[in-house]
Amino acid sequence: MEKDLVIREARLEEKDSIQALHQSVFGWAMDNALFHRLCQENPAGEAHTWVAEDAETRKIVGSIVFIPCKMMVADKVMLGSQAEYWAVAPGYRRQGLLLALHRGAARGMRQRGIPITYFFAPLAWAGYLRRPPVQLFTIAHLRWLVRPLDMRPILSRLPGYMLKKGRRVRRERSNIIMQWLLGNKIVPTVLGWVANPGLRIFYLAKSVGARKSNLLCREIESFDARFDELWERVAGTHSIAIMRNRDYLNWRYSHHSSRHYRILCAESNGALKGYIVLLPGQVVRIMDLLATDEGAADFLIRSAVDYASRQKSAVVAVRLPERNYYLQAFRRNGFYLVPERLSPRGLLGFWPNSKFEEIELLKDVGNWFMMEGDWDWSEPA
Repeated sequence: MEKDLVIREARLEEKDSIQALHQSVFGWAMDNALFHRLCQENPAGEAHTWVAEDAETRKIVGSIVFIPCKMMVADKVMLGSQAEYWAVAPGYRRQGLLLALHRGAARGMRQRGIPITYFFAPLAWAGYLRRPPVQLFTIAHLRWLVRPLDMRPILSRLPGYMLKKGRRVRRERSNIIMQWLLGNKIVPTVLGWVANPGLRIFYLAKSVGARKSNLLCREIESFDARFDELWERVAGTHSIAIMRNRDYLNWRYSHHSSRHYRILCAESNGALKGYIVLLPGQVVRIMDLLATDEGAADFLIRSAVDYASRQKSAVVAVRLPERNYYLQAFRRNGFYLVPERLSPRGLLGFWPNSKFEEIELLKDVGNWFMMEGDWDWSEPA
């Protein structure tokens, strides 16, 4: 590296400097509420933040946050962590700083006895993650599945999106047409009114064969002791997963500092059969799903679609790793994979911080149960 840097664990009094770094890198600051939630209020323990400090200016120029979590791996409960908020100041990029941060943090996390760290990253990181100095394994791509509900907002944004994503030559050829479509709101509105009836007929035909259910959908504000019992019933289905007990679920969703999630649960004669967590908006995002069986999973997904329809949202979307446990359930209920050229993919991987006997088990994405809610990227919604 060209600059002399010190890699060390951050001190609590350096919170303001870390927040300023995130503001300069991400365009938004990790405010006090989010900082305390991630670093001090986590039921699995306090987060560990590693920073790179410029030895000459004493300024923090890079950081990685390790968020602890209780994980189940091959029927064993252990403490893992999520590597998140990887940040490097603009003037210090392409100098090996992030690799140095990873090496220093790896030594520190090994000393703390944490055997595994998982991460989500943009697809653009794929080349970096293959570099040999740090042992990072990329095991899956993240894909978007969507179910459209209202074509008008989608069509109104499509010309601009295609113009932005298209190749340069193609963009130059269609520039006049695209400019006209972008400035004319009548065309996508009319197309939407035409497409919406066909969309409803299409999904009505698909729902004819849907299984009837005796389940009841109820919206809740927080998770109680029943959700500990639910996790105990379904935990054996998944080889690798974060323990979804009520402490974790309340911390992750009910007590969030900047987002108001909607939580729907499925019940049968008072017995809990599963839950689904939604992030409302024009695009309703499904953040988490856990069910005792396929029937409960289908019911919860249909309940999410019904909720989005009542809210007059345009799309219901879910982001899943390849071979996710509930992938087929979403496909059965009318969700379709977004073409890769229209949707940026992400990466799911892991970082073994010590010798780990289940290393081959971790390399198979089919053993992992991960939903988008397990990714703690908490920019303002």
